[in-house]
Amino acid sequence: MPARRLRRVLFRSLAALVTLAVVLAALKITKWPLGFMAEKGWLPDEPPCVVCGDLPQAADELGFIAHAAGEIEGRIYTNSLEAIEQAIAAGYRFIEVDLRKTLDNSYYGAHRTKDFNAETDHDFWGVVPPTAAEVHTRTLDGGLTPVLLTDLVPIFRAHPDVMLVTDKATDFMKLVEEFPLKDQLLVEVGDANQYAAAKLVGISNVAVNTETPEAARRHGFEMVVVRAKMPEARMREMRATGARLLIASFEDCAEIPEHVRELASLVYVDRCAKPEGY
Repeated sequence: MPARRLRRVLFRSLAALVTLAVVLAALKITKWPLGFMAEKGWLPDEPPCVVCGDLPQAADELGFIAHAAGEIEGRIYTNSLEAIEQAIAAGYRFIEVDLRKTLDNSYYGAHRTKDFNAETDHDFWGVVPPTAAEVHTRTLDGGLTPVLLTDLVPIFRAHPDVMLVTDKATDFMKLVEEFPLKDQLLVEVGDANQYAAAKLVGISNVAVNTETPEAARRHGFEMVVVRAKMPEARMREMRATGARLLIASFEDCAEIPEHVRELASLVYVDRCAKPEGY
């Protein structure tokens, strides 16, 4: 083989190995420039959003996400088994569960580790997370049951029309390992790098937390999450990008203003007396 051709082969092989190393590292830490690489077409094709075609578009079809599994017994942010089961029974199609990592690298339901420890009579642990085994030995205030992500698989498998929503998981390989029902998963991420990382592991339904219409257009985000207090004009700009809007969040669905009902596809709510089919 001529020396020049050999150098080309070696260079391309090295470039491929470097690209692979960057992608694998980025999938773990989601801080490397995956968004830039995706924009340049240097990554495999992203799986398209599966749920987007089914999301409501008109105001009279507005859907709700049970925020942190929704209210139960007057309490919110429990992410408990009972709250999840109650939300499913109430007719929610989308149920958010906040996910944190255990000390031994499993996902469990908790809004904050410190609060979880306090609510399970382990406040002396501070911000130190429990192990996976310890999650199953604890009880939340009021007798509610904490959950590991793996506990949710049989529940959602038994309800194929219900989707799990989460906004704090960033180890996407671990996420789909513990919750392999990818078409029943909607992941909220923080930026274009996390968006690309989630897509690379086969998560189709990814919503990006951004209030920048230019970013939504440039990266082709199919869904974006914006705050409830975003000015109406800005919200209209975001909707004009073609992305579906997820609005976070309202304590009660009765508080949702008319312009949000017009523009949003889904709204995070703590409580709603009558979920509207989503």
